[in-house]
Amino acid sequence: MKESSLLRFIKAYHNDRLVRVNIHTKDGNVYELNSLKINSRAFCGAGGNEILFTEISHAEITAI
Repeated sequence: MKESSLLRFIKAYHNDRLVRVNIHTKDGNVYELNSLKINSRAFCGAGGNEILFTEISHAEITAI
């Protein structure tokens, strides 16, 4: 499966400490990217929850 440009953008900023990236999901939840880990199909939170790449609606980036 080819990665979307949105997903490539999000992954590019994953460990960047000069920006804050919030991921918005299709069900209305918002997650801060820097607190998540990445596996092959999802972002993973500390509680074991997964945000599948296909559930992402959009992302916003803010300079810190």
